[in-house]
Amino acid sequence: SAGGAHPSYQDAEKMSHRKPIRAAGAVVLRTRTDGTREVLVVHRPRYRDITLPKGKQHRNEPLPLTAVREVAEETGCRIRLGVPLQPVEYSIRKVGPKVVSWWIGEALEEQGHSPDDEVDEVLWLPVDRADDLLTYPSELQVLEEALSVPLPTTTIVVVRHDDGLMTVYAGVDKLSVAKGDTVKRGQSIGAARNSGVVHFEVRQGFDSVDPEDYL
Repeated sequence: SAGGAHPSYQDAEKMSHRKPIRAAGAVVLRTRTDGTREVLVVHRPRYRDITLPKGKQHRNEPLPLTAVREVAEETGCRIRLGVPLQPVEYSIRKVGPKVVSWWIGEALEEQGHSPDDEVDEVLWLPVDRADDLLTYPSELQVLEEALSVPLPTTTIVVVRHDDGLMTVYAGVDKLSVAKGDTVKRGQSIGAARNSGVVHFEVRQGFDSVDPEDYL
């Protein structure tokens, strides 16, 4: 993880000419069932601050891997990276310039984090409290940028069948059918989105059923 107290942001022209220290982190966001958006933060007892999870790049380590690793080490949360955000540059007294690369992160699994000397508390912080609780203005700017990115959406296609069954597809782009169209067996309804992954379900009313008998 990143060592040293986090300084205030400084303009690039005030930074040292030394080779910058590289670090990376993620703005890990989630939305609760009541619609509240939260961001994952850590409390560092050594510096008595509340920050976004981040840390120094290991030798020859790709920065995206640094971000994923540091979030896991500091929070116990396994994440998937999304949209890259604007890097933050600043200078640390007696050390030199530092550049932190940021991504939006999606939480995949929370394994928990045992308190230690580096991070003693992991918090899901409502984003509307971040202005009061995040210690560093530069990280608040990063959070604001992350919150300005539109939430990911996907098209859902529902095909109703004569016997009361429905087939449901998610992750379909470039639709070749429209609402109300009649489709035939084997007809294409669209193409998979960039990920190449399509979610498929067979439903009887509101209940999911094993699709094997229908494939």
